[in-house]
Amino acid sequence: MKEKELEISLDILRINMKPQMLRFAEEYVKNSNNGTQTAKKAGYSEKTAYSQVNRLLKNDKVSQFINISQQLNIHTSLKRSDIIRKLEEMIFNESGNAQIKAMEMLINMNGWNAPAKTEVIHNGELNILNERLNGMSKEEIEREIKQLSNELN
Repeated sequence: MKEKELEISLDILRINMKPQMLRFAEEYVKNSNNGTQTAKKAGYSEKTAYSQVNRLLKNDKVSQFINISQQLNIHTSLKRSDIIRKLEEMIFNESGNAQIKAMEMLINMNGWNAPAKTEVIHNGELNILNERLNGMSKEEIEREIKQLSNELN
């Protein structure tokens, strides 16, 4: 296949793959030395990561993605700052589901999402944060998110 055809095939696979499966395939292309670590990076649990590797590598879409990527010699890593910038653009320029999805992705990417189990020790700071957010407009909250994002990078 010609390079352009390979790129189109890769784009079609990206569209048709589940997000976690795509993350695994992209990570595997970057560093296939340790499939279990790759599965963990893609979000599979510590307990199932090893068995997921075998299942994922047998999946037609995953194996095609890896094969085509290797043919194109594409390393799918983007700079973290580029991804954050694009998500911020979506948050500020989109509306509805696209805006919400961009916010969720930014939250997950920066580890701001709550863990599955949370032990809450109340020290009064939550009330202060809640009062602060309640008094802010949507634009002020968006600026705060952008500022926090900049501080993390």
